[in-house]
Amino acid sequence: MSCPLYRPLFLRNGLRLVAYNPFSIILIEADDNYATVITTSGKQCIRCTMKEIEDKIVYDFFCRVHRSFIININYVKYIEKGLINLDKVDAPLQKDYAAAFFSKLLIL
Repeated sequence: MSCPLYRPLFLRNGLRLVAYNPFSIILIEADDNYATVITTSGKQCIRCTMKEIEDKIVYDFFCRVHRSFIININYVKYIEKGLINLDKVDAPLQKDYAAAFFSKLLIL
């Protein structure tokens, strides 16, 4: 079920386009011309560059934190020593992306 304020993201799975609620996407990890999309229900490999993904994902809760990682900031559990823990998975925090990442967090 998708939130009415957000359109679903469609990921290609062979000849099928599968709709995903953007809130269910935990992170996206790139590897050359492919990316692995990790969701609350599993993971899926897609043929897409990180630049293409970054240009198409317009939701403000996604943030690029490394040349190979885009994360959903709603799943951040803690940040320690250059690693971001997101509900059982870790993503590295690259210095070049740190300022933009921290600007999206509510820090007290």
